[in-house]
Amino acid sequence: MANCLPACINSWSGLYDLKGSADDKILIEDGVQVPEAHKRFWNIDLVVCEATGCNKGVPFARKQYVKGKRQAYDTPIYVTKEQKAYILKLMKQDVAFFTRFGLMDYSMIVGVYRPPPGFTQQALEQSFSHLHSIPHASHYKGDMTVLFVGIIDFLQAWTRSKRCAHLVKACCAPPPISTIPPSQYAIQFMQFFQWK
Repeated sequence: MANCLPACINSWSGLYDLKGSADDKILIEDGVQVPEAHKRFWNIDLVVCEATGCNKGVPFARKQYVKGKRQAYDTPIYVTKEQKAYILKLMKQDVAFFTRFGLMDYSMIVGVYRPPPGFTQQALEQSFSHLHSIPHASHYKGDMTVLFVGIIDFLQAWTRSKRCAHLVKACCAPPPISTIPPSQYAIQFMQFFQWK
């Protein structure tokens, strides 16, 4: 599966980085880049506030970022049955390859473009390239979208540091977590996109 987004599209309706876990995130929403506001373990006040549900000490930017992560996980991807079958077939091949080499923590980049009325065919033709993911046009409830998907960030091995991160996240992070062994990650990843 190709993993490059076409350069000819400069205004995405949505751009998502999806793992099928609580680490999903929205990168662009309605053409606007979503700023990242990470929680780091050394920021004890923030960790405690989020863990206890006391949002008093959580900055607004962080609240919005977390809301966007939940939204990214729940946002449906509209494609036809044939398109979904094709995407899942390619994903299955890629995920089997990654698992064979002990890789995990990869993501699906999903770019959603809403062309102006009457310009869908032009958008498909302009964005088609062997370097880019195949555009998938679909129509849902009167909304025409062109969707691009590809797997990114796939060179992460299951290392000692990932094993330690797994222990921390298993205790402290909301499920499902993405720091899990490659074979489990592959199953979780595929099941998520079969559901999505």
